[in-house]
Formats: sequence, structure tokens, C-alpha cells
Amino acid sequence: ARTAAEKGAVAVIAEKPIPGLSVPLFITPSARKAVALIAGNFYGNPAREMSLLGITGTNGKTTTAWLLESIMTAGGSVCGLFGTIEVRFQGNKRVPTHTTPDPIQLHQTFREMLDAGCDTVVMEALVPGSTAQLPDEPDWPRQERAISIVGLTPGVGFQLAECCHPVPGDRIVGLRRQGQHIEVHTIDCLNLVSG
Repeated sequence: ARTAAEKGAVAVIAEKPIPGLSVPLFITPSARKAVALIAGNFYGNPAREMSLLGITGTNGKTTTAWLLESIMTAGGSVCGLFGTIEVRFQGNKRVPTHTTPDPIQLHQTFREMLDAGCDTVVMEALVPGSTAQLPDEPDWPRQERAISIVGLTPGVGFQLAECCHPVPGDRIVGLRRQGQHIEVHTIDCLNLVSG
């Protein structure tokens, strides 16, 4: 905190008192949430104007994020992606410095995505830290092996087909049988013909 003040910080947010600071000190129970709220407000809360699709879990987040981005784009959404391999939107690509960006970087990129015309963001999300970066934290499910999509019919889910194992870059199609979840297959999967 002292080093930040020496380098030009005009205030410090902390979770406990820090004696001897030359700048105002704001004490809060969660510095991370406070920074997220401030960053969201600074950038005009762009996340509130887009649909956010968070993917959690141990394995398969990247593949699922890329496939979901493809599905949303094919359905007419203008999609941005926060992933462990890259952040991309409307022709912009960058390599992320962390799996979960810090709150300032997150909201700055949300603003860039919204200004570029994105209406949807697919985001690999680590639980529980990543959702704490959003102001007025949405009630995101805390499931380890699921994808939750805000706005779909409750109970409708999807999974990657085990027969063709779609991976990022594959052309894909979703197959829904009556009363079941959506299975995501590669477009040339033999089970689509026989199923």
C-alpha cells in the first residue's frame, strides 16, 4: 500500500487499517468486491448490458467455452470470449495474463466488448473468485460440472457428445431429442445420421 501511494495512488482500499499512509484509506470487508464495484461503475457497468455465460468446472471449460461461443454466434449473437487461451471479440485477440482477470481488467474488457457491438460474453469462470468481480453479483450457480445459461428454459442443459468428442475449431451442431438435453456433435458425426 505504501509503495502504491509512493507511485501515485490517490487512495488505498484495504481490509484492515494500515498506519502511516499519506493517502486516504478505505476499509472494507472485501477489498476485491469493492474494487469490482468501483471498476464496474467506472466503466459504466457494461456487464449489465450483455448476456454473460459463465462456465465452471475442473475439466473441459475451454472446449465448452469455444463451442458455446460458436453456438451463440451461429444463433445470431455478437459474442465475446474470456478464456484461458485467449480473449477475443469482433476481430480483437489477446493472450490473457491470468485465467481469471482482475476486476479492473475484466470491466475494462467488458466495456471494449460492448463498445465493439458484443451482446453476449462467454467466460471461463473459476469458482468462487470470478463471480465476486461482478457488481451486484448475479446468482450464478456453483456447480462443478455444468454450464448455466441465463435465459434458457429451466432444466435444459447440454453436453459434449462422447461419440465424436468435439473440440475447439470443429464445426458443430446441437441435437435435442424430445425431453432431453442438447447434445453437441461435430457436423460430420456418424451418430447424427443414425440417431
